[in-house]
Amino acid sequence: DVGTRVGLIALKILWQNENFYAIGMDTSGIMIERARETATAWGLGERAFFQVGDARRMRFKTAYFDLVVSDSSLHVFNDPVSVLAEINRVLKPKGALLVRDFERPGRFEMSRRIAECSARYGSRMRQHIETAMRAAFTRAEIEEMVVASGLERVRVGRLENGYLIIERAGETDPNSWIKAREQYL
Repeated sequence: DVGTRVGLIALKILWQNENFYAIGMDTSGIMIERARETATAWGLGERAFFQVGDARRMRFKTAYFDLVVSDSSLHVFNDPVSVLAEINRVLKPKGALLVRDFERPGRFEMSRRIAECSARYGSRMRQHIETAMRAAFTRAEIEEMVVASGLERVRVGRLENGYLIIERAGETDPNSWIKAREQYL
């Protein structure tokens, strides 16, 4: 889980499939500590590993992972193309991929989307949501990044809730992609 924050996506995937192990990575030591605490509280501490790291230079072997996920983090990275290229490097050639992030709304839709998300996540999150939406990418920008990163056999799609998704169903364990995708819908 690249840009894991407090690890909820990785932990939800583990919760649903007892044969999985997860590694979550974030630049924030505070977030990693919270992810570890949550994993322990949920009884998943022996299958969930969280570490501080740079998504542009992951300390994993090439073709290491069957599944890579990243939720609402792409817009935060200084060099998202390098992050996608690094994801491509650590993902097995037939591995599954799910990268979800906000779709930057047009000028006229921005206010409505910010209000909608603030209502869903709470008014205290309004500034964070607005900053994230303004930093987010359009579908065309994401498609350009995918090509520049070298990712292949992926689909860039639009989800109904104002998100874009980069996805590829895996062949190493097709069930992993299905279980992971359920966390996004």
